[in-house]
Amino acid sequence: MPMMDLTIIARYETYAYSYTEYCMRRYFYESFEAELPQEISKTEDWQLISEYIKAQDL
Repeated sequence: MPMMDLTIIARYETYAYSYTEYCMRRYFYESFEAELPQEISKTEDWQLISEYIKAQDL
């Protein structure tokens, strides 16, 4: 049998720090087809997200 060459892929940049943040960012992208900045999503503050939506005219 041929030998398998296993390599380790470098870890990608963290998309979210919690499952809640991940869900928020995914929901936001699916709803507005735009990415929510991580500085906003990591706060998990829906009021701040709402203000961002209004400011970006989404």
